[in-house]
Amino acid sequence: ILGRGGDGGGFVYNGNLLTIGGNPGNNGGNAMNLTSKTVLQNNGAIYGGGGGGGGVGFVLATPNIPIIGSIAIGFGFCGGGGSENGLGGVVNPGGISIGLFQNGGNATCCIASVPGVGPSATYPINIPISIATIEITPSAYGGNGGGYGQAGTAGYINVTLQVCVTIPFIGTICEPIPIPGGFLPFYGPPGGAPGEAIKRNNNPLTGIPDGTYNSAQVKGQVGP
Repeated sequence: ILGRGGDGGGFVYNGNLLTIGGNPGNNGGNAMNLTSKTVLQNNGAIYGGGGGGGGVGFVLATPNIPIIGSIAIGFGFCGGGGSENGLGGVVNPGGISIGLFQNGGNATCCIASVPGVGPSATYPINIPISIATIEITPSAYGGNGGGYGQAGTAGYINVTLQVCVTIPFIGTICEPIPIPGGFLPFYGPPGGAPGEAIKRNNNPLTGIPDGTYNSAQVKGQVGP
């Protein structure tokens, strides 16, 4: 009996000049919910669903500029799905001019489920403007989905900006561009909590004592 994994958290750009945040991962599902007094002999597997990973993102936009409109630079990294069958988070980068956005990975099915992985990026994006080049380097990842009976993890994002100018006979000179507000680095919202292997709902259970398990037969919490 396998609880469904929680879906990963996504990231949605809301159109503001500065957007930083993300959605938390969703909780995993319970494998069993008791409705009456139960005597249980477990000859198989009872696994609570894993929590989904948290999503994270950052967008910096300009006000509306005549002729060309607003320019928005952003990054979004969504959380992976929890075991089993949790879906990866989905990003909505509507209105973003420049950036990098990646959905979270889906968890696989069945007893050997592999949780979904949150995407990551650490490589620069170069934007040439006349004689200068703006270099944007994210260091970010979406949270990973949790295995059976495990919570999902949170995401993280940091972004550095610098402008580089190549001057004949002198070479290339680069200067950092500060990001206003002190919002970065940003640790994203949490991953989802794991589902319970057996939620008794205050019904008596004989055969498996209350506790937290990580064995071949039971993964997750057995409790009230």
